[in-house]
Amino acid sequence: MKVLQLGKFYPIRGGVEKVMWDVTAGLSAEGVDCDMLCATLDSDPVDDEDKARITETDECKVIRFNGHGRVLIVRAMAKIAATMISPAMVRYLRRHCSEYDIIHVHHPDPMAALALFLSGYKGRVFLHWHSDILSQKAFLMLYKPLQSWLIRRAEKVVGTTPVYVRDSPYLKKVQDRISFSYEATAAVRAVFSYRMGTKTVEEELLLSSKSKSASMLLDGYFDRKTASRLISVRFEPIVAGQSCTLSVSDFTCALQQAPEDGLLFIENEHYKAGVNLKWGGGLSWFEDKTNGAYGNLLNDHDTGRLVQQSYYGPQEIEGYENGVYVDSVWSYNPVQGGDQYGNPSKLVAVEKSENEIRVVCRPLDWAQNNMLTQTYYTSVYQLTDRGLTVKNTVVDFLGTPWTDREQELPAFYAVSALGTFWFYDGDQPWTGDELRVERDLPFWGGKPAF
Repeated sequence: MKVLQLGKFYPIRGGVEKVMWDVTAGLSAEGVDCDMLCATLDSDPVDDEDKARITETDECKVIRFNGHGRVLIVRAMAKIAATMISPAMVRYLRRHCSEYDIIHVHHPDPMAALALFLSGYKGRVFLHWHSDILSQKAFLMLYKPLQSWLIRRAEKVVGTTPVYVRDSPYLKKVQDRISFSYEATAAVRAVFSYRMGTKTVEEELLLSSKSKSASMLLDGYFDRKTASRLISVRFEPIVAGQSCTLSVSDFTCALQQAPEDGLLFIENEHYKAGVNLKWGGGLSWFEDKTNGAYGNLLNDHDTGRLVQQSYYGPQEIEGYENGVYVDSVWSYNPVQGGDQYGNPSKLVAVEKSENEIRVVCRPLDWAQNNMLTQTYYTSVYQLTDRGLTVKNTVVDFLGTPWTDREQELPAFYAVSALGTFWFYDGDQPWTGDELRVERDLPFWGGKPAF
């Protein structure tokens, strides 16, 4: 991974530059390739401690931290309203932006935002919000459209303190994630009331007594709808009349940008894997990059395909009317992707690192029409040189015992080009017993005999 810290000045004097310097030093010390791109006037001095390690190229001056970290200093023509005016920053970023997996922009810095806008960069952008622009009111009026673009462009927005994110009038309008820590002696329902546009919206989140933290993306996340104000939060035991002791701390509202088309990928030299966040984070893409004959090996035609969690639950639940599917009364069946009508499951949370994606969803009941279940699924996808591993977790708040029955683990549909199926159907699982193989299989609608 290669990261670029973008913004502000050299030499290092103010708080923003110091944060950029410290992040670059810290990441590079951990073996992450990290550059810091900033601008300086010809009249600005070089710090004495940097003179011995500074070199110069046709494009910039370079200070090396170590084998992984560099400070790249381009020339500025002038300094106006605490902003470097640097066409050289635009030129450098246009030439080199494709080298970076993440560009970490430090705000406020209109020059950095303009350079990013003009660079044509297609990768991931993190926005570090150090402060609103407070004193240059006239300049802010000119900068506002670019500032709004930068906020929308960022995949994640972090503040130097939670107060900056919470109280900024510009970020208040674009918050779509609620996070907090908690301790509870019993399962709890949290009901959030917030303003979205001109409407008041209520959403619930079910909390297990075994967890310590929670996060929820608001409805409208994929449509870039954001909440302007959190009105209230109400906590109540899921089981009516049950006593519960609850404490809540570190409550924050923040912004988390949705990936384009709702698809999130991880890849390495050998494989590429992707999940469809609009369908509960089910696995929708797996590609063997060493053999390009097939491309995506997974069937992702609808909410019932994918590689996903789907379990057949209790057939009879008190107070619950079963749905109907293919002319049969259908049991409780939470499906990660959604339901038979094409409605998507609720995405609760998503996190991504270089080789791992973690998603939490609240699935829909397959045979019902847009009915949230009392079940939560967590899927952690980790890519290695050997392939993809998936760890699934189920948390159920239903209160009705699940009985033993056959399950599809996982629910899985491949493309028709994959006609050979290796599997185990013996009575000694996980012992190294011989696998069974079926070859030249028809499309799944052909209903093979086994």
